[in-house]
Amino acid sequence: MYIPSRSAAKPFLCILTLSLFIIVSYFYLTEPPRNSKEGRPPHVRDEDDDITPPPGFPRNRQNPPEPRENLYVKEGVTCPALRDEAITDQIQSVCRGQGPRDPSDRHSNTTEYWENILENHIINSRSLIYDSERRFIYVSVPKVGSSTWKSMMYVDRFNTTTASMHDDMGRCCAITEGRDLPGDLGEYFTFTIIRNPWARLYSAYRDKFYRYPAFANFKYTRHLLLNIRGIPPSRATKVAAIRRELERQRITFTEFVAYIVGYPWESHNVHWSPWNKLTVPCAIQYDYVGHFEHMDRVFEAVRHRVFRAPDVQLDHKLKTHADKNEILDAYRQVPSDLLDVLYRRFEQDFVIGGYNSNVNCI
Repeated sequence: MYIPSRSAAKPFLCILTLSLFIIVSYFYLTEPPRNSKEGRPPHVRDEDDDITPPPGFPRNRQNPPEPRENLYVKEGVTCPALRDEAITDQIQSVCRGQGPRDPSDRHSNTTEYWENILENHIINSRSLIYDSERRFIYVSVPKVGSSTWKSMMYVDRFNTTTASMHDDMGRCCAITEGRDLPGDLGEYFTFTIIRNPWARLYSAYRDKFYRYPAFANFKYTRHLLLNIRGIPPSRATKVAAIRRELERQRITFTEFVAYIVGYPWESHNVHWSPWNKLTVPCAIQYDYVGHFEHMDRVFEAVRHRVFRAPDVQLDHKLKTHADKNEILDAYRQVPSDLLDVLYRRFEQDFVIGGYNSNVNCI
């Protein structure tokens, strides 16, 4: 049997090492990013989750399909009035059979109750903000005014501002595992806010993908460009190459939607995960859930329970929304079958919030 000499084996070993590196890099790039810092170990995905390929998006994703008219942007629809008091009934309906819905049925051991929430649900612990003096718990949701609400709470509590608000609020005021929590958390006023999924998703796209670089390491952008736009792996390994690709053509809203419906929600960032997965209303007993679209009403409902200052005012940022025509134009470009899957993915959010499936009702 021929045994190569040591000098002849060196090129062979180099080629073998390079081949292994390319294979490992390819599988790393094609693996969906995980929320190791932003959530708990994922549940088993729903059986009706559509994974790959995204419906309406061809394997050759360089050229998205031509847009066509769809019912989700049809004009002349009658939009229902949004009633905060109806949300509780919708939660009861959605969660029927999944657990007790009587607010008085909260666990007597409240520390165990909230630690169980963190352990068994994909929920960012920094989103559970509590104040033992004001006796409230605020479950914040990205792209539902959460940054502004946290800023207002921080200023009210410490009488100062902070440049790293999310981190500081997480350190001082979040329900986290291992923290010595008050024993009467079950008596605290617990609230959250819901937003029309169509508007919330567009806000996430505009903030995290269109206005790149939202994420310093391009984790989600890299994965989208590789698996949805279909750029070669060699162009998705370096930040400089990604920047050049985005300068050539920014990520479109259709690509963003295809990315969302192409993978289970557990693999996505909290900014575009379903509201019901981040607030777990079938587990957390809420005293109040308000509509983002009526923020003045929400503010008046909670201000005396949340804020110390009697003259606190609603931050103007919570009164400004993205232009409706801009959002409609974006959804008109998305094929109907992609929107079908997207709606099913967020259907519980539509039902709980009482939102119409037509984008004109944002």
